[in-house]
Amino acid sequence: MICFRIATLDQDWHGPTERNSVAKYRNLAQLLKEKLSDIQVFRVGSVNIDVYIVGTTESGDLAGLSTKVIET
Repeated sequence: MICFRIATLDQDWHGPTERNSVAKYRNLAQLLKEKLSDIQVFRVGSVNIDVYIVGTTESGDLAGLSTKVIET
């Protein structure tokens, strides 16, 4: 999933804490792919960005999550 591209990549410099975070983001991306179709990512703002990840459930309902991203 493109919105987790950087967060799911292993890096040579990663220690145990970073590897654990990468695994969590991979699990989240996989769960979203399994449970939702037609996933869309909406970014609102600049620098302090609200991010909404929304998709359609098997029953046709909308579901997703929101988070904040800070870009410098």
